Amino acid sequence: MIVLIRNIDRNITEEHVRRMLDQYGKVRTFDLVLDKATGKSKGFGFADMPSVEQAEQMIKGLNGTQLGGEKLRVKRAAASSLLGTNEPRPKTAEKKSYFAKKAAKKAAKKAPRKFTGKRAPRRGE
Repeated sequence: MIVLIRNIDRNITEEHVRRMLDQYGKVRTFDLVLDKATGKSKGFGFADMPSVEQAEQMIKGLNGTQLGGEKLRVKRAAASSLLGTNEPRPKTAEKKSYFAKKAAKKAAKKAPRKFTGKRAPRRGE
């Protein structure tokens, strides 16, 4: 399950947050979101936990706790609802193909009917 962690102090490193998360069980991945221009933290990140139970314990344990000068806000990430609860967070290329397939399915359902050049028969014909 993917967990969103917000209000991370911008001076805290990814390694420091990862050590804090490891208290709640094995973390598959943790991504601290960085500003592309400056390379500094944007103040939030995503943790991918292998089990729902561990993720829920982490959410309960960390939500509202003080880290640096900020109170953390921790909750289930919206992407978790798109994936199964025990599926790992997909890599970028896998994400693109997943959403491309999903969009193609949606477009196929809404595809307009082909015009054949023939009109539909009228009543009584």
